[in-house]
Amino acid sequence: MEFDELSTLENNKQVFAPSGPFEKNKAIVPGDFYAAAEEVIPEVAAESSDVAGDMEDPTGKEFPLDRRDFMKLFSAGAVASAATGCINRPVEKAIPYVNQPKDQVPGTPTYYASTCNQCSAGCGMVVKTREGRPTKLEGNPGHPVSQGALCALGQASIQGLYHPERKKAPEVKFGKKHVAVEWEEAYGHLAKKFGDGTKIGILTCGSTGSRHKFFRDFLRTMGSPERNLYTWEPNGLFHSITEAHKLAFGVNAMPRFDLRNADNIVGIGSDFLDVGVSPIYQAKSFSQAHAYRNGKMGKLTQFEATLSLKGEGADVRYPIPVDGELLTSLLLLRALHENNASKGTAEEKSRVKEILDQYSEQISNATNEVGVKREVFDKLADSLLKERSLVLAGGSTNFNEDSTSLQLVAILINILIGAYGKALVLDRGHMPTPIVPGDLRRFLNEAEDLDVLCHRYKPYF
Repeated sequence: MEFDELSTLENNKQVFAPSGPFEKNKAIVPGDFYAAAEEVIPEVAAESSDVAGDMEDPTGKEFPLDRRDFMKLFSAGAVASAATGCINRPVEKAIPYVNQPKDQVPGTPTYYASTCNQCSAGCGMVVKTREGRPTKLEGNPGHPVSQGALCALGQASIQGLYHPERKKAPEVKFGKKHVAVEWEEAYGHLAKKFGDGTKIGILTCGSTGSRHKFFRDFLRTMGSPERNLYTWEPNGLFHSITEAHKLAFGVNAMPRFDLRNADNIVGIGSDFLDVGVSPIYQAKSFSQAHAYRNGKMGKLTQFEATLSLKGEGADVRYPIPVDGELLTSLLLLRALHENNASKGTAEEKSRVKEILDQYSEQISNATNEVGVKREVFDKLADSLLKERSLVLAGGSTNFNEDSTSLQLVAILINILIGAYGKALVLDRGHMPTPIVPGDLRRFLNEAEDLDVLCHRYKPYF
């Protein structure tokens, strides 16, 4: 067997190692073993005895625990372990099903289709369960909204189900204390409150499903008017878009933004990749709209006051002043109206002219205030009319007194570029409105007349 000599030390002590890779099966070489380098190189040893750590001299050290003390500690540990083993613990038995459920097989996961309720978008999701317990949430590939994706908030919502501080039973407040009671007792307390003539109200978050219909049926059954259902939503886009389309088309609904049918997208303070009205659906649709199709790539132009996720990935980005979205949209509307290729009926074009005349004073100085040249809007209007286009205006957080007006101008812009029926679907397949605009103000005015208020929190899944 061949060896490589590594070093020759004093007292003729030699250290050998096998040549070649250490993974080969070589015989162990007998030799001297050392506890530290100080044994063979005394000059590197610590000079002071109070030096601790790796530099301390290991020779002459005594184990601080003798054999008798070691046996005492060992005996005490054995007694403690035996005492712990004598504690009565709950008996756990593995008993097979007598009547096994049809949808459960021990050790085999079962999947259920459900709807995420962390926001009002209502993404479809698949719930993975084991023995009846949810263990994982994912997007439903067959759902038209989520398209197999689910945001981080939706996936993390399962943590609320198993959170240690989650309420496990109804509670009744006595003075300053909340006491857990059984459901039968809780129903008894509610029955005393829900007497004849009791004015009941329900305050709930937005929803696109049939939950609101259930609440209205409950109010009607309890003898209260259905209008006592109050909806609220912190995302201001739901309010402004719903109210604007109700004013423009008389439809209490929201259009479905199908970005896949647009080659040229313009955002004016929009944040559809950040939050928007349906972040998962719009992000999935935008990935297809901005990809190469038929040898051409989609284009995104963004006007915004602050750098957003969508603005960072835009092909062209124009910074505008804070609250400059309405003026920017009016400048684009003027450029489209003056273009001979603009679409829309004569009545719709006449309505556009009325809006421009109404804001003529603001528009005259808007170019300087916005900071974008008029030639930019003229060129952008020309490209919007030549391609399949869509304009999105307003963000989920910049809700102000001009939000509804901004959405009305965006509606006129999309009419002139022919977006409705293509990238904007309103006649069929639209999104039901998750809230009723003005409900929160109505609740504040009518709350003092209610005898009982039921407040529904957001569920976990």
